[in-house]
This record gives sequence, structure tokens and C-alpha cells, in this order.
Amino acid sequence: MVLDIGRLWRRRQPTLPAERPSGLGFIVGTGRCGTTILAQILNAHSKILVPPELQFIPTLQRQSVKQLRAREIASLIEAYCPYRLERFFDYRAYLLALDYPQQDLAVFLNNFFVAICRQYGKSAFLEQTPWYGQHLPMLATLFPEMHVIHMVRDPRDVVFSFQRTPFWGKITYEEGLRRWEKEVRVIREFGNTMGSRFVEIRYEDFVQAPLKFLPQVLGNFGFSFEETMIQPSSLFDYGSIFKTPDLGLTYHSPEYRRWRDAAGREAVFQDNVYAWKRRPEYSALYGKTECIAETMALYGYLP
Repeated sequence: MVLDIGRLWRRRQPTLPAERPSGLGFIVGTGRCGTTILAQILNAHSKILVPPELQFIPTLQRQSVKQLRAREIASLIEAYCPYRLERFFDYRAYLLALDYPQQDLAVFLNNFFVAICRQYGKSAFLEQTPWYGQHLPMLATLFPEMHVIHMVRDPRDVVFSFQRTPFWGKITYEEGLRRWEKEVRVIREFGNTMGSRFVEIRYEDFVQAPLKFLPQVLGNFGFSFEETMIQPSSLFDYGSIFKTPDLGLTYHSPEYRRWRDAAGREAVFQDNVYAWKRRPEYSALYGKTECIAETMALYGYLP
């Protein structure tokens, strides 16, 4: 017997009427700022679904959804999502079950998010593509009631992580600092128009005391903290479905590898907090941040 997955999706997931997750938001930042650990912890909540970085929404927004069919949308997802999303959600079968043309991108995306949530028995949806922070006005036109969580990390650690990470390309120390400042300023400027739906969290504070910040984030969605959220066994390993898994091994520190492989470890890796202070080649650059001193002081990274 051949299982017709498309027919099953059509039966379980009607295209109309439009549906919405019970809560919807985006976790953003500069990259190398800790969005992944927050995503893992929130995904461990019984009501919140956080998929791997999707990355395709801005591209899909620039296209006319009315002109696209299942195969074309699937090709966009395949091209832009850096993860093997099909291992998390069978998006191809879902797309094949829809009626075309799709008339409205917001409706399409909301239904897409609901479908992923349903697969896991959840109701709220959060996306964790950091650079979406540079596209918040566009996202707000699609999702007017969205929440945004901005993870901020000391720019010195961000820049050194950029320099160790192959897919970020070559970047000088000052270029990295200015990039950090530009991006966090863009996010904060728009976030300040969102009221309580915008939350900023410093990475250093979060990883050292996650229980202090999780109630605020969860409260915005009407949820309460669950103990499973900080149990390592409950955290989904997004890296296991990364398209180029060997790439990740080239930039993880020895400290991180030891923590990852340790029995009985805590859910959050803390030894990379202010890592630049513990490495001579990094600390030698301490104080050379005059070009972004005002923004660093804004976030408490300078005395």
C-alpha cells in the first residue's frame, strides 16, 4: 500500500480558512550572539515550537506568492534554509497538498507555521533566524501582532566568534565592531516602537541565570516556566540536521566540546561568557572599542 502523504495533509490541514499560531514571534540578533540556546530552551516548552533557522521569509516576500506553485516554493526553502528542514517537518508533502495559486503571503506563512506546530502538538511559533532583525518592518507588515526577542552579546566575543566561523567570511576587528553596532541599533530602533512585545536580553546574563529571564519571555505568550526547558535531554540538537555538519566542528572551542560531551551537564554552556578576557590574543584588544563606545555603554559593556 502506497501512503498518499499529500492526501493526508489535505485531510488534516485545510488551506482555508486562514489560521494563526496562538502566539508568534522572532528571536533575532547579530549572529554568534546566543539565539540558538534560547531557541532550544523555548522549543522544549510543551506549547512553543521553534524550528531551525528558516531564512527564506524575506526572499519569499520579494516574490509574488500568487505566481508560485508547490515545487517552486519548495525550491526556495531548499535553497535558503541552511538545515535539512524535511527532517524536522515534511514541507514538500505539506506544499503539495495546498490549492494554488496562494493569494496572500501572510495567510500562507501563518498556515505553514500552524502546520509545523500541529505536527509537534504545540500552538505557539517562534522563528530564530538572527538576521531577521534587519527586516523587522517587513515582518511586521506580515505579522502585526508579532513578538521580538533580541539577544545581545558583548561585541568583542561576537567579533572573535565571527573570525573563527568559516561561513562569516573574513572580517577585521573594527569592521566586526561596527557591524555589531549597526545591527543592534537597527533592531532596538524598531523594537522601541513595539512596546511590551519587544524584549532585549543580554546573552551573558541569560546563560548565567536563565530562570531569571524565562518568565518574562514566556509571560508575553501567556505561558509558565516548565522544568523540562532546562533539561539537556529535552533540547533539540539543530546541528544534527545542519546541511554541512562538519563545518560546525571547525569553530567550536575545546571548552564547548568538553561541555557538550560531559555526562550530567547543565543545559546552558557558560564558559564562553566574556571569553575574550581569558584569552591573551583577545584581551590584548581590550579597550580598543572607541568607535562603538556609546552603544557598548548603552548595553552595559563598558564601565
